[in-house]
Amino acid sequence: PLPLSSRFPMSYPQPHAATLAALVLAASAAPSQALTWSYFDTAGYDANGLPASLIEVPLPATLPSDIAARLPEGLDINQNRAEKQFLTDNLGANIHLLEDAELTLVAVGGTTDFANAVGFFSYPTANVPATAAALNTQIVFPNFPALQPGQGVALGRFKAGTSVGFTLVANGWTGATVNPNQPAQDIFYTIRALNPETPSNDGNSHLNAHTVLLSSPADNLLVLGFEDAYRHPSNKDKTKPQRSDDDFNDVLLAIKVSPVSNVDLGAVAALDPVTKDSDGDTLPDDLDAFPLDPERAARRFTPNAAGFGFLAFEDLWPKKGDFDMNDLVVAYRAVETLNARNEIVDLKLIYEIRARGAGADNGFAVHFPGLSRDVVDTSRTTLTVGDKAPVALALESGQSDAVFILSTNVTPLTATGQAFPCSMMNSVAKCPRSPAVPLVADIHFKQPLTRSQLGEAPYNPFIYRTTKRGLEVHLVDHPPTAKADLKLFGTLDDRSDLGAGRTYRTLDDQPWALDVPETWRHPTEWNSITKAYPDFAPWALSAGTTAGNWYQSRMDEPLIFK
Repeated sequence: PLPLSSRFPMSYPQPHAATLAALVLAASAAPSQALTWSYFDTAGYDANGLPASLIEVPLPATLPSDIAARLPEGLDINQNRAEKQFLTDNLGANIHLLEDAELTLVAVGGTTDFANAVGFFSYPTANVPATAAALNTQIVFPNFPALQPGQGVALGRFKAGTSVGFTLVANGWTGATVNPNQPAQDIFYTIRALNPETPSNDGNSHLNAHTVLLSSPADNLLVLGFEDAYRHPSNKDKTKPQRSDDDFNDVLLAIKVSPVSNVDLGAVAALDPVTKDSDGDTLPDDLDAFPLDPERAARRFTPNAAGFGFLAFEDLWPKKGDFDMNDLVVAYRAVETLNARNEIVDLKLIYEIRARGAGADNGFAVHFPGLSRDVVDTSRTTLTVGDKAPVALALESGQSDAVFILSTNVTPLTATGQAFPCSMMNSVAKCPRSPAVPLVADIHFKQPLTRSQLGEAPYNPFIYRTTKRGLEVHLVDHPPTAKADLKLFGTLDDRSDLGAGRTYRTLDDQPWALDVPETWRHPTEWNSITKAYPDFAPWALSAGTTAGNWYQSRMDEPLIFK
């Protein structure tokens, strides 16, 4: 076959001499048309379907040949044993962002006679769309073959926890616009379940896959190959739509990512099968999340890359109080950056205050027991509150351990503007719901830390009374900081034994703080967690040996905040 670069431009009918914008408006007004496509470039498109914001993006000179080696023209991927593995599930077919990143979509080439249209969509990684209608695809390239290799469009900046997928409208360019009457069998997505084919039981379970995603981290890019025809398993059934050649190189795109280290490449195959170690850290590029940084190699997420764990606090310690466990509810995700020796280089703590049912003012902080404050690089450590600019995050004074005060008083941060009881945030069922308040701590260290030095996430989060610093509330059996008032332990309802490492427990082993490892709904105001979740008390009394799923099993729904 010809080199990929020589396949642009291809021969297509000349487009009608009308602007795309006018035709889109006309299409939208026609009631008989089933689809109204959204177009990404608000600056418009010319009569050839080229976006006004088109830019030139340098691509590696070897990219076409590297792709041809992986996805040879005319070679059915089912007969290509080495490459059949590329037909993955959604984790390996879409772009999943672990941190914020800039994306640019760039044309590379293709080996088809179709005038295809290409678009993209985004969604929360933890919530994969179940229908095509939920995607909100935005067409970027209405007439893909009109592009030259290296021409692209900047898609913008995407937030951590977002996934980006792609849509191909096969032969969808009409010469004036993208076909508003496009048959569903000729629209293909990087989310396999949305494609028209039904996986067969004859070993062809990936029949509804239409894309291959490959990574070239040293070049800060991903390569996406589309198969642009309906994939029927048999050439002989002439009643079915056109069968594809299954070589997955009909439309070839590069996605430039800045930085590529912010993408989850764990399930994405390497473009270059030859093992390389660009940064010399002993970890091959295809296994290295930071292939050009010798000090960084991987990320470790707690509880996972897309979800949150939940911290919940009762603030009346050492009294048991109403035990509704909603005085402060915080979603959390910890992101540790590791080097090739599995040491921790830096740490990002992502918090979202989800509820505040406290009448008193409380601060929120995190403690790293036994970790000297001297190992923290405070010149690079920052705190971001909401959408404000990052500010320096200092260590708390008077502590030999590393302790960070994330908020001296969460009440102003979570103010609702409502009268009592709706002045409390997301704890009273009848009150308006408030958005979560993000807190992000970026913590850097002067030298890499071992696991035993840093400890395990969520480390030692705690609340304290704003007007009484010594009144701290920690997770069960976690140590207080040096500023805690030790005289409070063992008083009222608390049965702590500091010498034995037994802390923040009642007589019946119930805690004043919880760490729930996944999504959780807290009790409504003034309703005890033991009533909202009947299996909670047996779980606590057994020290966690029974009813481990207490937060998923029996629930008294009227007592749980929705």
